[in-house]
This record gives sequence, structure tokens and C-alpha cells, in this order.
Amino acid sequence: MKVKQRKGEFFISTDHGDAFLKYRIEGNKMVIYETFVPPEERHKGIATALTEYAFSFADKNNLSIVDECSFTTDYIKKKAS
Repeated sequence: MKVKQRKGEFFISTDHGDAFLKYRIEGNKMVIYETFVPPEERHKGIATALTEYAFSFADKNNLSIVDECSFTTDYIKKKAS
């Protein structure tokens, strides 16, 4: 899976449209507010790949994560356990 970037969004092109993670930068924070994967492409690890990419991007750019997205919240909880 190749993650690509456009302004305020990381995305992966699939056979059924783009899966994406939307974010905004506020000072030294990366606010993740939406993740979407086309229904036909769900449960294939695409949302996780996008989230991991976003976290890596934040780390490389010294940004802290603010999650406003239910998938990101669940991802953080799973990583903490």
C-alpha cells in the first residue's frame, strides 16, 4: 500500500476509491479528525496503515497528536494495551 499526501490528507488509492485520513496542523499539533475507507476495502489494514503513516509524519515533524477521530482513538487505545 502506497500512502500519498495532499494538503491536509494522507490517502491510499483503492479499486473502490480513495481511503483517507484527514488532519490539520495547529501550531505544534497534528489534529486527526477523520478516517475513511470505502466499504469494499474495509478490514484490510488500510486505516491502520494511514494512521501509522500519520503518526510517523507527526514524529518526524515534532508534532503531538490530537485525536478527534474514533478510529484514531481506538488505535491509540489498542497500542497502549
